[in-house]
Amino acid sequence: PQYGPTREDTYATFLNILAISQAGNTDMIHVSVTWKDPKKAATWVNGIVRMLNDTRRQDFVAQAKTRISLLNALLMSTTSVETRSALVNLIQTQTESSVSAQSQTEFALRSLDPAVVPQYRVWPKRGLIVVLSLVLGVLASGLFAAFCAAGARKILGTIRRSGHRPNTPLPYNPPT
Repeated sequence: PQYGPTREDTYATFLNILAISQAGNTDMIHVSVTWKDPKKAATWVNGIVRMLNDTRRQDFVAQAKTRISLLNALLMSTTSVETRSALVNLIQTQTESSVSAQSQTEFALRSLDPAVVPQYRVWPKRGLIVVLSLVLGVLASGLFAAFCAAGARKILGTIRRSGHRPNTPLPYNPPT
């Protein structure tokens, strides 16, 4: 038996705490994570940006290597000087692009403002939770007291109607 959340549960929870939005018609993207531990939230956001950059860079470099291999194969099979010169230029351009991509840490996304731990707690609002708990506790205890008083009145009314006098034991009528 599996204990704890499944991968799907974890993924669904992560999607609920992750917020990605685009700022108007610009290329700027805002990524945020809302979590009870602000240090983890900041680490996750910075990790997401780093992972996306690494993945996009690796994909770009792999595509560039594939293009270079194809261009080299064409270069080996071509005898025309003009075509060979054009292919060499294309290979050089692809190689420069690949080297440039490998040297950039921020390849696809550039962080204008990396995630940091906030100075003041934003969520959960503990003061609000305390006040709401106090109000709900008072209401619940009031309802409980009202039900207890109503029950006591009902029992006392039944006793008075039966003609029972105080400080005498109640008659016991066993069920038949």
